[in-house]
Amino acid sequence: MRARAARPRAVSIGTLMILVVPWCVVLSLATSGPLRGQKLPERFTAYAINLGAPVTPGPVPRPGRASIVQITIDRWSTPEERDKLVSALLKGGDQALLAALQAAPVVGTIRTPDSLPWALHYAHQTIAPDGSRHISISTDRLIHWWEELYRTHSVQYPFMLIELQVDPAGNGEGKLVVAGKIVAKPDEKKIEIENFSTEPVSLEKVHEEK
Repeated sequence: MRARAARPRAVSIGTLMILVVPWCVVLSLATSGPLRGQKLPERFTAYAINLGAPVTPGPVPRPGRASIVQITIDRWSTPEERDKLVSALLKGGDQALLAALQAAPVVGTIRTPDSLPWALHYAHQTIAPDGSRHISISTDRLIHWWEELYRTHSVQYPFMLIELQVDPAGNGEGKLVVAGKIVAKPDEKKIEIENFSTEPVSLEKVHEEK
């Protein structure tokens, strides 16, 4: 008898993964430019602790385990790319957003030391007056063959969402939603972000490699 899949629940992890957010900050899409003199690519390492995410392939440690995660940002998404994602979500919901995200240019990668790089398709930063930064990254996630074969409930959660909060020196912490779902609520001008996992992956000791 196959075990029943865990019931997904909404998560609240700071400004990216909040349950309900205004359209103006969906996927942290507020307008903001790079730091003056900032050089790309930017590379961050973090100690990822999986507090209960389902077993998925790709750059995520298994439940109850920890691993080093490497995030590289080669470029920041443009306002035009942001607008396409917002338009897709408003017009067609999460599946339209997924298609638009997959079609968007690659902006970087995420990987563990023992995994292949996984492409990132959206990256945005908000810069505070003190130089600290809130970095939001979104992409599709790798769907395992057994999810497709058995049509598990997890296939309805196709997004990977990353949030980093770093100080001016590039040190900080973050969260990673392994399998997320973004649901549009046009009447309320809001969205809901659900996490298939019981807990997001915690990113600790985030550090920018100079």
